[in-house]
Amino acid sequence: MDDFMKQALEIAKAQAGVRPMTPEQFMAYAKDAVDHANGHAGGHVRQIGRQH
Repeated sequence: MDDFMKQALEIAKAQAGVRPMTPEQFMAYAKDAVDHANGHAGGHVRQIGRQH
């Protein structure tokens, strides 16, 4: 598992600890976090959870 995925899962776990999430919401949040991290590493920045 790459670093982006590990960090995304940790972020999603932290969010799930402070607000209720279904498993589907958890996975969507983690995917958004990975996408965000990959975009940030490539020079593109966007907010997690926002559709563009």
